[in-house]
Amino acid sequence: MRLKRLLLMAVIVLVVVISTFEYSYAEDGRKVYVIVINKLTLPDLDRMPNIQRLIEEGSIGLMNTRGVSTHNGAESFVTINSSAKTYANSSSSRFYNLRGEFLKIYRNRTGDLYENYAIGNIGIGGLYNQNENNKYTPYIGALGDSLHDAGHITAVFGNADTEEDIGRNSALIAMDSRGLIDHGNIDNILLEDIDYPYGFRTNYSRILMEMEGINPYPSLTVIVEPIQIT
Repeated sequence: MRLKRLLLMAVIVLVVVISTFEYSYAEDGRKVYVIVINKLTLPDLDRMPNIQRLIEEGSIGLMNTRGVSTHNGAESFVTINSSAKTYANSSSSRFYNLRGEFLKIYRNRTGDLYENYAIGNIGIGGLYNQNENNKYTPYIGALGDSLHDAGHITAVFGNADTEEDIGRNSALIAMDSRGLIDHGNIDNILLEDIDYPYGFRTNYSRILMEMEGINPYPSLTVIVEPIQIT
C-alpha cells in the first residue's frame, strides 16, 4: 500500500539522451530531452508504446523532487533547476512567448532589454520575492545559467493549459536565473479536441516542425507537461 501511494505521488521525468537523426535532428553531439509526465505510475508507462520506445533507446529517471513545502508542481520543477529547495507557485511561473505585449511586460518588470530569447517568465520577480527568506538560499536557475555559461542553448515546447488554468510550471526546469529560455513555443501549441482531457491535445506535428527549424540545436529541450502521451 505504501509503495502504491509513493508511485501515485511521484513525478516521473523521462530524460532521453539521443544522438540519432531520427529523434534529435542533430547533426553532431548528444542532446538531452526532458519529457515531464506528472502524477503517473510506473505501470502507466507499460501501456504507452511510444514512451517504451524512448526508454529502450534512451534512459529513464524516476524523480520525486521536493521543494520547500511540497513535492508537486512548480516547487519540484524549480528545485531541479536550483542549487537547493525552492519556493514557487503558478503566480511565479508565468511563462509566455516573448513577443508583443509579453515582451513589453517582461522588460517593464525586470528592466532588462535582452534580445533573441523566445520564452520568458514574467513572474520571475515574484519568484525571487517568494525565496527572499528561504533558509536554503537557493541559486535559482542554476542549470540554465550553467548551460548558457558553457555556450549551450535551451528550448521548451508545449503547455498544460486548460480553459480554466494556465499550466506552464515545467518551463521552470530550463530557464536561466533571469527567467529566459532561448527557443521554443509555449503559447500556440494546443489543438481543440473534445475526445481528449479538458478538450485539448498537444500539437506534436507543430512541435517537431519548429524543432527542426532551430539552428544550432538546443542541448536541453523540455517538453512541457503534455496533456496526453501514448
